[in-house]
Amino acid sequence: MGADYLGLLAGYGAAMAAFWAVYLIAKPVFLRHERVVIGRPWLELAMLAIGIAGVIGVGQLYVRGMLLPEEGEFFQSANQILIFAPAIVVLVLLGSFWRKNFLPLNGAAGGLLLGAVLALAAFTAFVAARHGIGAWPELGRQVVQPENISIAVQVLLEDILIAALAARLVAATNWMAAIAATAGLFAAAHIPAMLAEGAQMAELTTLALDTGLGVMVIGAIIVSRNIWWFWPVHAVMDLTQFLKV
Repeated sequence: MGADYLGLLAGYGAAMAAFWAVYLIAKPVFLRHERVVIGRPWLELAMLAIGIAGVIGVGQLYVRGMLLPEEGEFFQSANQILIFAPAIVVLVLLGSFWRKNFLPLNGAAGGLLLGAVLALAAFTAFVAARHGIGAWPELGRQVVQPENISIAVQVLLEDILIAALAARLVAATNWMAAIAATAGLFAAAHIPAMLAEGAQMAELTTLALDTGLGVMVIGAIIVSRNIWWFWPVHAVMDLTQFLKV
């Protein structure tokens, strides 16, 4: 298991421990929303699958340089919006966009504030585990650079799809099955990239840890019905792969 992977485990582990402490002890109102009712969850899941297929298709256009020119964060962010547009349009057409996809407007401010604190805890744990706490100032400066805006946009769109999938699986099955299925799907999604990078079968065992961590994350998203707090954590942890010591 690589040092970067251990750092990610430390980072996400710290963030999730802090989340559950806040949720169970402080019980903030912005993390407690009514159950989302979806009348035809299987139909909506099928439509979401069509939207995700569209995302993959537009992504292929992007890989071939057929979208906007990659000059500056504005165009790179716009490209990300174009890539995810098919799925987002489907979610808008399904109605109740904010509520059904765990984006409560009355929980946005509190969720983002908590997310910033959790992201700080996650980043600190990652740096301490991977590089030593003395590297924090320089690595922290790299994370907050303006050229990272497009990555934050991409992560937000990914998180909306995660929430959309989880919400509909809860409605179609139950919360335990939804947590297991969503966590398993997103862990499995790493397999093609890992194989392309030459990962051996033994290294694929880390997917079990991915799934376990995913259970904690998806469970937290489902119980809070709020994706706003997770976005900063996810964005910062994704940015750690670009750090240069």
